[in-house]
Amino acid sequence: MSLRGTALIAIWYDLKPDNVDQFQRWHTEEHMPERLGVPGFLRGRRYMNWKQSLHVYFTIYEIAHIEVFRSPSYLARLNAPTEWSNRVQPCIMNFLRGPCENVLSLGSGTGGGIATARIRIADAQSALTRSKLSAAALSLFGASGITSVHLTRHELAWSELATSETALRPQSAPAVFDYFLMLESIDLKTLQNETLRVDQVLKDAGASEVDIGCYYLSFELYAPH
Repeated sequence: MSLRGTALIAIWYDLKPDNVDQFQRWHTEEHMPERLGVPGFLRGRRYMNWKQSLHVYFTIYEIAHIEVFRSPSYLARLNAPTEWSNRVQPCIMNFLRGPCENVLSLGSGTGGGIATARIRIADAQSALTRSKLSAAALSLFGASGITSVHLTRHELAWSELATSETALRPQSAPAVFDYFLMLESIDLKTLQNETLRVDQVLKDAGASEVDIGCYYLSFELYAPH
């Protein structure tokens, strides 16, 4: 598998305009290294796209297993925000976070662009639904310029997490989706040319709603060895 571990945490958000520079310094110099210092966090990536009307930023943390999301080490970090975090976190808006377990992951390396698709689908827990979406993901893997495809299932029961850090951010709607698909590519333009096909392939597999965003890679960090 090209994704590290068996689970991930997907995060979409926006920023108040006057705080963009401070946020990017904090997220790069403190926040992501702090997260990658938690046992079970394996790799972090931050993406962005100023042309998105909603959710300009997307961040993903690949983790060893879903239980890391509730581990004592992770919760300790969330309940002891740093002084810099206390200043920056309130600038985050439209925050959506979803812990997911990996279903399928193909490809290697890190693409310069990524498309994220939050999927609503009936019978989300059935084996048939999982099979149909897996087949849909496989059908997208061979497209020109696509380097990786990843399908995960949103574990909604793990999403409700109230901590000192979450209290710093403006309240946002819960992340309501059943499956989550990611496509990595050599560049952003390749993905933008594929969005209509991605939407159709997923709806042909039974999806009732597909919310797609396209981003380019801004920063990547691996856990220290």
